[in-house]
Amino acid sequence: MPRFRHIFIACLALAVAGDFAWHFYEGDSDLVLRSRDLRKAPPVKAGDLVLISRTGAAGNVMRLATKTPWTHMAIVVDEAAPRLAAAQKTQGELSVRLELTDPKAFAADAEQYAIARISGCTDLCADAVSAALGEIHKKETISIGAEGFGILSGARLIGKFFKLSEKDLARAADGTEKPILPEDILAATGAKIIFSTRKN
Repeated sequence: MPRFRHIFIACLALAVAGDFAWHFYEGDSDLVLRSRDLRKAPPVKAGDLVLISRTGAAGNVMRLATKTPWTHMAIVVDEAAPRLAAAQKTQGELSVRLELTDPKAFAADAEQYAIARISGCTDLCADAVSAALGEIHKKETISIGAEGFGILSGARLIGKFFKLSEKDLARAADGTEKPILPEDILAATGAKIIFSTRKN
């Protein structure tokens, strides 16, 4: 296992570097979602989770390192506008800042987009939305290691908003440390994907 850890850390370092270099590489334009791809999406509700898979070098490295189809996730905090709270890379720094954005902007430079919903989510979702709004503009440093992906993807923050145990989310079945993945948040909250542009 120690050897895997070194490989994983190296992959995460590449993912972070790739994410910071994103503006130099636009990715395969044939893979990037168009506005028309999102038109079939149902209206979002407060507390819904929005997932994307970014194209290009950064997304490929993140998927390779974690074996997940999703590279970033956000929570819907306003269904009227609609607005998402998403971890956004801070320009020139190894950190992310929670920012408000709209689904179309969040899906820019993505090749896949999905909406996940927690059935019967009332107080839990209201509390998570309130927690997210309280963290807007706050920065979090991207660490090198298993938790780095959870920070960069936004999964760690969303777990915090839903009061999920970070210790449990960051442990594999065999007890080893692992990144917090978007799929972990879906499983822990019972959220089901209700819309996806994913082909497979």
